[in-house]
Amino acid sequence: MMDADYELAARLQEEEQGELTIEEYSRLFVELMDKRKKHFTKLKAEEHGRKPPAKAQKRNQMCIYLKNMAGFTHSQIKNKSFDEV
Repeated sequence: MMDADYELAARLQEEEQGELTIEEYSRLFVELMDKRKKHFTKLKAEEHGRKPPAKAQKRNQMCIYLKNMAGFTHSQIKNKSFDEV
């Protein structure tokens, strides 16, 4: 008697695990889409971070360096081109 009850419970549990309702399918699909969206957003942010600095950024960084380390003033650096800096 116990074996029959155990087998029946196991069979019912297998059937429940095998069948998903429409609500469960939709919930799983929404979770999958959210994960994909976050994944691709993360990849896009990583790719954006790998780009080399633009010419204006390089010039700005060099101007800040020269002001702090070499003692140049803003007006001295402002009149120079990128190649002169």
